[in-house]
Amino acid sequence: MASFYWYESDRVRLAGEISAMQKFHPNFKLGKLADGRLFWQGKLQPFGEGGTVWEIRLVYSHSYPMIPANDPGWGGAIDTYLVGPLTLEQIRQQIGPIPHVYQKGAKLYICTVNGKVNDQVKGVRGYVRSGDKNATTACMTIAWATKWLSLFEMFINGEITYDEMAGDGNF
Repeated sequence: MASFYWYESDRVRLAGEISAMQKFHPNFKLGKLADGRLFWQGKLQPFGEGGTVWEIRLVYSHSYPMIPANDPGWGGAIDTYLVGPLTLEQIRQQIGPIPHVYQKGAKLYICTVNGKVNDQVKGVRGYVRSGDKNATTACMTIAWATKWLSLFEMFINGEITYDEMAGDGNF
């Protein structure tokens, strides 16, 4: 009988995800939510020493690598949540609207896809750009999350405006 969980039915993909994360992001740890979805959690510091240390959690959808039919797809098949030093919900309460943030239920997650790819690839939405191929992987999601965090840190420090961060040229 086929497994409901992608990581049980596609062990090659899981091994590739683990191998890439261990090589490029060894500080991220793999975990499993109560509903069976896998996640990676770790810290990023886009501006290096002196910059904010952000803890993020990348959560695979149940249907990874595909995006669920009822999902807007702006995180691809992997949603990226801020865990610390504050959650996006806490930050939004303090500063108001945040560009390139989306909501599932009560949880906010960051945009980690290239909207232009969504427009160019008919019938495909929510995939990050990887060379000449469209792919959603934890490593590529971290690359986009790092870009988002860099722009967000500049936004909260007053170095760019809301409109500059929200501009389509940035994502």
